[in-house]
Amino acid sequence: MKKLLCTLVCLILVFVSCAALAEPVVMKFAGTTTADPELGEYQAMLKFEELVEEYSNGEIDVEVYPASQLGGSVEFTEGTALGTVEACVVGFDGIGNLAPECYAICMPYLYDNIEQMRPILEGDTEARKAIDTVLSGTNLKLVALLYRPMRVMANTKHAVKSPADMAGLQVRSPSSEANTAIITAMGGLPTTIAWSEVFTALQSNACDGVENAITELASINLQEVVKYVSETNHMPSPIALVVGEAWFNGLTEEQQAAIVKAGVDVTEWRAENVAQEIDAAWKKFEDAGVEVLYADDIDFQAFKDACADVYKEFVGKGYFTEEFFESLKG
Repeated sequence: MKKLLCTLVCLILVFVSCAALAEPVVMKFAGTTTADPELGEYQAMLKFEELVEEYSNGEIDVEVYPASQLGGSVEFTEGTALGTVEACVVGFDGIGNLAPECYAICMPYLYDNIEQMRPILEGDTEARKAIDTVLSGTNLKLVALLYRPMRVMANTKHAVKSPADMAGLQVRSPSSEANTAIITAMGGLPTTIAWSEVFTALQSNACDGVENAITELASINLQEVVKYVSETNHMPSPIALVVGEAWFNGLTEEQQAAIVKAGVDVTEWRAENVAQEIDAAWKKFEDAGVEVLYADDIDFQAFKDACADVYKEFVGKGYFTEEFFESLKG
């Protein structure tokens, strides 16, 4: 009888142990993007969730937290670095708060379009190796890039064609030295406002304008409150999908491979689909009666001249070297 009881106890313990081992690894995945099914960046988050769970055979359970549910970009990026959040999507301007070298990727007029930056940021380049090393130093691992169009300028006051038109405009900026430096160089007055508060801030005249990718402006329906949008294309805005490196290193090789493969696939998926979203976003502003100034209406040379020395300010502060900055140009 005792032998039978011991056998039963052992079987129960084995069953419990196996059940415990079968519990999936939870990956909390944070972002600021609106939970809009039609918004490409949110779709990319859901795509990453789907692919990681598929490629890991359900061993990883991805929990998506959009719309700043786990705090703003500063909070959840720090959380990913500290291990309280497993993954997030954040601009390199936001990562710059932890790794100032990443501000180099945000410098004005570094790239003309997405196609120009892809081989440099995704390829086996010295620039990408340096980025990976820098992120590793803050316990972050880059697994995907969710491309956005270049950043543009929107405001409630008047058309912006040159830096002279920026004078006196209070322009919303995220908590990033790169953005504030660029807005200042362009002639505006940066004011730090959380992305979740931008619509209300423009509506209440707490600020006059905002700069971001046209897709992001459309995502929170800013066509309802701004009167002018200028395609200044002043700043690249690739969004990094990062995971906590220590957390990643604690996974099995198969689970790591699933995340890496999902990252590669979602990067390609997003790059192929972003053009359609860009066109739809511009149309949204046009249809709302917003005065749209496209690239041909902008004095790009004046803006480039005004911003020419911004990178030198960051080199002078020791945030990144001129060699690293040059390597990003390809």
